[in-house]
Amino acid sequence: MATRLLGLAVPLLLTACAVATDPADYQPPVQPTITINTIPNGADISIQGNYVGVSPLAVPAPDQYRSGEPWRIEVRLAGYEAKNVVMGNYHPPQDQVLTRMVESASMIYSAPVGTKTIPAYYTFPNRIDIKLYPLPGTQVPAAVAPAAAVPAGVQPAASAQPGQLAPPAFTPPATTYQAKRSYSNGDTYVGEFRAGQLNGKGVYQFANGNRYEGEFRDNHMQGNGTFTCANGKTIPGPFNKLQPLGLVMKCD
Repeated sequence: MATRLLGLAVPLLLTACAVATDPADYQPPVQPTITINTIPNGADISIQGNYVGVSPLAVPAPDQYRSGEPWRIEVRLAGYEAKNVVMGNYHPPQDQVLTRMVESASMIYSAPVGTKTIPAYYTFPNRIDIKLYPLPGTQVPAAVAPAAAVPAGVQPAASAQPGQLAPPAFTPPATTYQAKRSYSNGDTYVGEFRAGQLNGKGVYQFANGNRYEGEFRDNHMQGNGTFTCANGKTIPGPFNKLQPLGLVMKCD
């Protein structure tokens, strides 16, 4: 009986393997693209000096829509002014603080152990619309083919003037300003910022009900302040280089 069952199992196993490895069932991954549209359409498009086709067209996007350099798009259409567009939102290099968890008699906190520099990069939208203007003295047809519809929820990218980058992402001012920041774990901070970091006086509300009100420096609780546990227990400062994100205080 065992021999008969084994004899049946082998063909079934081979059949299953054949189905799993059938090339017809393979679905290649979808290649992300960036759509380049011109108004009017029909313009020759070159990227980084290489001709890629006639608008509108979709070209392969860089990995995760980011790259170490911007795209330089050249647009040429008979009867219209040539246009050069530099596309990409610039993100400056950042120093990421490396931490480790440290436990003391009263708290468990994240202590800095070094930094890692994240190089500068550019991010790209999934679509850009480029408007062309007729050459002086050139007559163009009264009816111009409309641009392709923009998919719902997609914002067209702002084009830049020749030799300029597209409008960069928000750059915080160097002076102190008031703002609110929400974190993915449910924590929130309301208070003073400088250069995009927690600097000055503010209130950090933890998702578990704990609360710190006091002074901050470079995203750390540093200086005078009071930590109030969800159960009402208070821990007075001063505090020294405590990173609030991930901080666990012993409030028992």
